Amino acid sequence: MFYHFGYSHISYDKSYISGLTMGLGGRLAFCLTPSVRLGGMGFNSGFTYESNSNGLGSYVNLKAGGITAEYLFTLSKHLRMSFGFLAGGGNLYHLDIISDNGSNKLVTYEKYSTFIVSPLSLFEFLFGKSYSIVLISNWIFGNKIIFGYSYGPCLHIGILFNK
Repeated sequence: MFYHFGYSHISYDKSYISGLTMGLGGRLAFCLTPSVRLGGMGFNSGFTYESNSNGLGSYVNLKAGGITAEYLFTLSKHLRMSFGFLAGGGNLYHLDIISDNGSNKLVTYEKYSTFIVSPLSLFEFLFGKSYSIVLISNWIFGNKIIFGYSYGPCLHIGILFNK
């Protein structure tokens, strides 16, 4: 399991919305050779923002996942790094509060399906043969992230159990 955070700055309706993204994700990978890994990764990432009408509670949420491929480098007995990519799909949910008069809110709610691709870099700190602490950095791109193509960078930290 991975906890992640990042920053997103995306275009929406002739303006920009941004925020600190946070969420959870997971990953499963298998070594095909000592240097090549294939697997899968999924995550749920989002942020809240204050809309133009001073409406608190507007949000953007990306739920996505896909396959991963990596090239692995062993730097020492306890340190490995790899570079690769994630390719898959997901859904982007966007709720924008247009007006808020206290008891009633006028909102727009949109859901977009998107293809995503993301370059990955991983650093693994091995503790014996059983588990490792992993840092993953990536930048998420999609064919439809509201009106743009970039969701932004993320940093993931978590524990992997090794067999």
